[in-house]
Amino acid sequence: NHPPEDEYLTSAFKSAYPVSYYDYSPVSSDYEPVCQFRDVPQSSPYYYAVQDVADRGLFNGYNKYTFQPNGTMTRAMLVAVLWRMAGQPSVSEDTSFTDVPKGRYYSEAVAWAAQNGITTGYSATEFRPDNLLNRQQLSTFLYRYANHFGYSTADYNDLSDYTDVDTINDFASDAMHWS
Repeated sequence: NHPPEDEYLTSAFKSAYPVSYYDYSPVSSDYEPVCQFRDVPQSSPYYYAVQDVADRGLFNGYNKYTFQPNGTMTRAMLVAVLWRMAGQPSVSEDTSFTDVPKGRYYSEAVAWAAQNGITTGYSATEFRPDNLLNRQQLSTFLYRYANHFGYSTADYNDLSDYTDVDTINDFASDAMHWS
């Protein structure tokens, strides 16, 4: 019951877009999900997961049409995702990290993560937002996020089958065993 606006009734518009609103019949492909990211084919096992996290606003992709599913993730990227998962809560003050400038997509997220114990940074003044995320950091961020929101982190898994278990840093030990 919504009449079209006049601009959509012009002959130029109708010739450019010949299907009108009243004579279109849906076809089966109209009900297939369409992922905005051109580098995420529907045949990929992560197609629906990528579309889900994009639809929920957790991941924005590298740009509007590129997700880079085989790309890398920085510390800032993950903290931004966790902040979005938390509902983008406002922060009461700026971060003490001198390498986190105001106005970046991750600025509020890093301040939130620092205020809530999800990150302690490399030091009191250094977060290193552009550093690539490694397994220990990923596990630690997720572990601290889970603790912050009251999820169980009691599981303690045996890591003896991993050949590099002796390289786990102390800050990540509980998180690695949990994850």
